[in-house]
Amino acid sequence: MKLEYLISGIIGLLIGVIGYIVAPWVVRQIEQKKEERNDKADLIRQLRNYLETDEPRDKKFLNSAAYIRIRPYLSDSLINDLEDSLTTVIQSASRSYYKSKLMQEIDEIEEQWNIGLPNKKKNRRDYDIKGGTQIIITEIIPENQKKKV
Repeated sequence: MKLEYLISGIIGLLIGVIGYIVAPWVVRQIEQKKEERNDKADLIRQLRNYLETDEPRDKKFLNSAAYIRIRPYLSDSLINDLEDSLTTVIQSASRSYYKSKLMQEIDEIEEQWNIGLPNKKKNRRDYDIKGGTQIIITEIIPENQKKKV
């Protein structure tokens, strides 16, 4: 038996063993990425479905699993706007200031995550956050009722 055949056989065996070990890991990584992408797409769909009918400042929304999952990706200013019960922005537009601002940030997050939901238009939406007249109402708390930190 020639040494060349022996070396070729050993190399083939090693490559086969490595492929046998590595292939399941690669498949698992691909499936994991697919699952993460599907979870993110599902989260975006849930948020959009909720915002079609309800207001994002509702306690129901602020305590929902979808809001808790998306909260780390939202801007600090939007989180403060949604969770600050002392300030309200009234806007004369077809949708509320808060809903418009949240939908705009959801679009940005979707682009960052590179989800590209199939039924969504590719062009950026303009939610007219600055349109109409904005009235900002802030509740003033007397000094004696403020909590000491």
